[in-house]
Amino acid sequence: MRIITTIILSLVSIAAFSQKTYLKVYKDDALTNIIMYPPGTEFELRNQHGYIVLKYSEAPRKLKIENKHKLIVFPNYKKEKDIIHLNEGLVELALTSEFDDTPSETIAVGGKKVTAQKILSNSTKIKGKKNLIFTLDNGIVFRYTDGNYYATLGDEYLDITGKYVIKSDLGILRLSFSPNNGQVWWYFEATK
Repeated sequence: MRIITTIILSLVSIAAFSQKTYLKVYKDDALTNIIMYPPGTEFELRNQHGYIVLKYSEAPRKLKIENKHKLIVFPNYKKEKDIIHLNEGLVELALTSEFDDTPSETIAVGGKKVTAQKILSNSTKIKGKKNLIFTLDNGIVFRYTDGNYYATLGDEYLDITGKYVIKSDLGILRLSFSPNNGQVWWYFEATK
């Protein structure tokens, strides 16, 4: 009977934490300047002495930043790592079930707000897959249709590297899109 109870408790705890988490970085104490990375993104948060104080986990966690920290992120959509220096703010591993996947969302970047609109549709060529039109209010448009994709700014086609880093004169759009379920993760870094 003890073995069955242990197995049941183990399965319940595994189920409770089997949901993937995504990385959410608030770069200021006002919690307005946000960067988000897709589920499963590996990272290391190091304190001022170089010790790792937080890294990727399936379990949700929050760590308030009150002094010098360095966040090293290894996004799966590009070869280079992102290095973010933090002196304040919050680093959070949030459950994907809590992700607000609304058709329109605004993220403040360096005090500037950027709004995105997402239009999802079912693929007519590939059963069970999604297509996407992703539009930023600054004019950048990303389209994904049946495995093909491109980005534009006005009449100009933009270069896309990896999945999907889009560079323009306005800045860099980092976008992650899953045609399997239609989830979109994005961050826009404006040119200074």
